[in-house]
Parts: sequence; C-alpha cells; structure tokens
Amino acid sequence: MKTRNLIALGASLFMLAVAALAADDPAPQAPVTTPERTNYTATSTVAEVQSFFETLCAQHSGKVVLSQLGRSAEGRPIPLVILGDPAPAAPQDNTRPVLLIVANIHGGEVEGKEALQMFARDLLARDPQGILKRFTLLLVPVFNVDGNEKIGPENRPYQKVLQGVGLRTNGQNLDLNRDFVKLETPEVRALVGLFDRWNPFVVADLHTTNGSYHEEPLTWIWGKHPAGNPAIDAAMHDEVFPWMKAYVEAHFNMDTLPYGDFDDDLKPTRWVNFPPSLRIGVDYFSTRCAYALLDENYAYADFPTRVTASYAFLDALLAYTATHADAMLANAGACRTSGQPRLYTEVKTVPYPEMLTIKAYRAEKDEKGEVHGTKERMDVTVTYLGNVTAKAGPVLTGAYLFPPGLEAVKNTLLAHGARLYRVIAPAKATVRRFLVESLTYGDRPNQGHVPLKEIKGHWETVKIQVAGWYAVPLDGGQKMRAVLPTILEPESEDGLVRSGAFDAALYPNQWSRETGPYPVVRVPDTAGFVMELVKD
Repeated sequence: MKTRNLIALGASLFMLAVAALAADDPAPQAPVTTPERTNYTATSTVAEVQSFFETLCAQHSGKVVLSQLGRSAEGRPIPLVILGDPAPAAPQDNTRPVLLIVANIHGGEVEGKEALQMFARDLLARDPQGILKRFTLLLVPVFNVDGNEKIGPENRPYQKVLQGVGLRTNGQNLDLNRDFVKLETPEVRALVGLFDRWNPFVVADLHTTNGSYHEEPLTWIWGKHPAGNPAIDAAMHDEVFPWMKAYVEAHFNMDTLPYGDFDDDLKPTRWVNFPPSLRIGVDYFSTRCAYALLDENYAYADFPTRVTASYAFLDALLAYTATHADAMLANAGACRTSGQPRLYTEVKTVPYPEMLTIKAYRAEKDEKGEVHGTKERMDVTVTYLGNVTAKAGPVLTGAYLFPPGLEAVKNTLLAHGARLYRVIAPAKATVRRFLVESLTYGDRPNQGHVPLKEIKGHWETVKIQVAGWYAVPLDGGQKMRAVLPTILEPESEDGLVRSGAFDAALYPNQWSRETGPYPVVRVPDTAGFVMELVKD
C-alpha cells in the first residue's frame, strides 16, 4: 500500500509527454529519434544520435554538455552526454550525486539507445521532480559504436527491425560486457575510468534479451556479486524492485519480471538468473558500491513495445531515485567504508523463498529438435533462482606484491582505479605464495583467450627479494579493496588468471612441463618497505 501511495504522488515523464502532445503543445522543434521518424523500421546510427543531442544542447542552454567517453577499437568517438541544471563539464565542477546510464553495450540491442534519447528529451522539456537540479546524469547512448555501425537486416531478425540492427561485439570481435576484469577493450577501459572519476551511486545498463518465451516485455535485475554490499542487495530485492514494478504497472500498464530464463522451456519448474560474474558490468559496478541495474527488454515483443519498456524502466528508476535518494546515498557511502577484502568462491544462484508467476507461452520442438514459442498462453508459477550464495574466504590484510615484468597487470589495475606503489629499495619479505600443481584449460578461445578452467596447488610461506616489485595495499585507503581478491587471487573463479594474464609466468621456462609459483603473493604488511606511488 505504501508503494502505490508513493507512486501516486507524481506522473511519469512518459505520461507528461503524451499529455503535452495531446494538448498540441510539444517542445518547439523537439528532435525525433530515427524509430519515431521511420515508423519504427530503423534504428539510429551514431551520427543520428549525435545530431539528436546536438539539437537538445542548442535548445536547452546550460543543461546539456556534449562530450566524448573515448574512442572505440576502430577509432570512432563514443558520445558522452552530461545532463544537469546546470550541467557540469567535468567531475571537478560537479556538486550533485551522479547517475550513469549506458545503452547499446551490445550493438544489436538497440531499444535502450532509442529510449535514452526520448527520455532525455522529455526530461529536459518537463522535469516535475527537479531531477536535473538534484542530480547529474551521465548518458552513454551508444557505448558499442563499432557494433552499432554494422547495421544489417541479417542481424537478429527475430527482433523485427526492418532495416536491421548492429552486431553484439566491438571492433576487436570482443563482447564488451565480458571485459570488466581484464579491461582489454578501449571502450570498457574508458567506461571504468569515467566511473572512477565521477563516482556515480546509480549505474543502469540497457539490454535486449532473447531467452524464454513470455508476455512480460520488461525484465531487469541488479548486480549481485558477493563482494558487493549486502545492504544494497537487500534494498534492491525488498524495496527497489517491488516499487519500480508497481510504478511501471501504474504508469505504463506493463508487466515486469526479474531477468532470467526457464530451466526447461517445454516443462518449466524454475526461473534462473545467471550467476554473478565480475567480468559483467552490472556485477562489477555493484562491487564498486553502486546501485547497479541491468535492463533486459523482451526481444520477441515488437520494436515500439521494447522501446516503451526501456523508457518505462528509466522513468521508474529516476522516479525511485528522486524519492529515495537519501537512503541510497547512505547505503553507497557506507559500502565504500565497510567493504572487506576477501575471496568468494563457489558462487552460484539459489532460490528466493517466494515463488514467481510468469505469463508464459507454451514452447514446442520442431522436426529438427529446435524449441520455439507458440501463441498459446501457459501461465506458470515457478521457483525463482535469483538469490546468490558463495563461500567467503578470510578477510585479507597487508598487500599484494607482484614482479615488475607484469606491466600489463600493473596497467590493468591502474585502469581499475587501484592504488599501487613500487618498492624502490632492496627488500626481502616473508610472503605467502601459491605453488601451482596443475592447470586445466578450455578447448577453444573465448574473448580472445583459451580460458583457464581449473587451477590446483597449495600455499607456502617463503622469503623472497621484492625490490622493484609492485605493491597493492588492502588498507582503508584502497577504494576498491573489496574486489581486489577477485581480480588477483590464484583461486579466483573470475580473476585475471582465468583470462591468461599470468600464463607466461606459471611455468619456470618455455620447455618446462612442471608448473611453478603464482606470481602474485601476499605480504602481511609493508611497514619496512621504501615505496613510491605509481602514477602511470
């Protein structure tokens, strides 16, 4: 009851825009998106998105700053749009809490790109809750610019965009949403750098899903990595999702589900969310103390419905933030001071206590054994595997050390925003070191690497010379200390070791069949070291 009373306090931006159009009073010469202009037969190119926001910038002086996130693998500029009243040009000019919204991380998933343009236009025209005076919005409307520009009708034809959509991968043929640990793409490096400079407390990532068959056009989930904050996770489940679901139903007459897939499309008994993974943006940003959300619009709905679903998600998120900002900022601030560095293993999804009712469509197999949805409705009530469990290791103290030959690792950590030092005087240290006994690799490359599937070994205590080595402290001044074990530990299920960052160091020499020590070691403290801060 409380949720619906809160919702009744204000109309959605969507409804205000519809009312203005009905009154024949739209904003003068308001720009239209490519789908609106083409009766939803086409999606926007990067140039069209840029032109759209240039028009908004001209119409709303001081409230829109057009900038650039960086350049893509193929050298294209990535648009960055900053909204505020007034809009700051740089983080040092900003005095308001920040929200970051990213669309089109997969170039074929275009609804968020279009909805984000429409939402910005409507918010600038009518802002009844004073959002632009209270917050700064960072918009990345086309994150995967390389994939977006490869539009063609052969891409994702089931999405029913007549002129086609772009490609999932970037110019390196890499999935940007699997790069948040190794940071091998210029796009993700730039986005993580933006996050580090602006410190947003809300991050939204807009997608399209082509999974199980159901009627609800909007699904979304939040970052659930165990290295994140339990208070934020609980708030997402207990408060944010129910509130936003009710808001979307009230203002858009649209049903919402938590994101997932049936365990068996033919005889579903469970609705399963993917296990959290640090390499995925929504989970990565959750460990950096943000309210991180991932929106998935149902691919089998028509294009206008999918764009409306994405718009509804944005509208609900901003409405919730406007009415709950104090609690959200308190949780985010507490997370930044309370996070503990520990390794989590055996990470998996487990059921929530509540069951989930889904407006499903019956699926069937064709003569080739492929599963397809039908038009026959088959509502189901199933177990929802959306909660997460993990085995928590001990809280780690002191610092990590690694040798100077691992410059790529040093640069990756700096790109994450980690604080590093270099030991500049001769020093011996007693360290804990992992001695590798065996390695098992996958059978084919993934994300440009043959992934490490399993590493076995044991820990030992040794004394080694560490002059010239890099030190990564785990103290309170390390703002990302809670996530460093996941990135650096040898037994991490989602760390740099899994993507080949240490492959050359795991054998004593190129002819050896015997494995050697893992190159990152733990030291209980650095009190006796002479060190200098690493700046680049």
